[in-house]
Amino acid sequence: MALKGCRPRATILRLFLLATLWLHSHASALARRQISAHPVFLPRCKYDEHIIKSEDKLQKQIDLANFVFTGKVTSDIRFLDNRTIVFSVYVRRYFKNNAGLSDNQEVRVLKTLYDGEGVKCRQVLRYRYTAIFIGRKPQKLDADVQLTINPVPVTLTNLDRVTAATKDKNREFLDSSLASQQHARKQVVRSDLLVDCDALSDLVQCPIES
Repeated sequence: MALKGCRPRATILRLFLLATLWLHSHASALARRQISAHPVFLPRCKYDEHIIKSEDKLQKQIDLANFVFTGKVTSDIRFLDNRTIVFSVYVRRYFKNNAGLSDNQEVRVLKTLYDGEGVKCRQVLRYRYTAIFIGRKPQKLDADVQLTINPVPVTLTNLDRVTAATKDKNREFLDSSLASQQHARKQVVRSDLLVDCDALSDLVQCPIES
């Protein structure tokens, strides 16, 4: 009789243990799925890597850009709409600055997201992230820079590449600006001479303006 009474208890105990093991395994699997769905555990987005790794394509992006600078993200990433994010960057060094931004200032930066960026893969931009930023002057007035490609990682190799890519262009830009200033000065001097000559037209022969 004692043995018959133990069988239901052993069966119940066995069922309890099986249920406990099933719940534990199911909970572990659910936890793994939740962890894998969290942005931190998503694979890093690799958009524009084909541009960043190519000398010619990166050079073309830099040639078309108004701004190339290194800096650190100093704000949270905020969404303006479903496809556009905005954040602040403290600029540490300008490689190219053709639109008059002051050196070492905090700028507002816009970025258009690719399809699936931040959902299917983890975007690299985050608070205190340091990178090389390449962009143009935006059409929206509430920002200073519109990124044209994803931020370029800061490495010694990438810094050397960007320095070499912007060196000649900066020289051409400065030479063009200097030539424009010299031409403007010549026009002012020519104008002054013509005015003085007109005042003394009775005494001297004025040069013919070309």
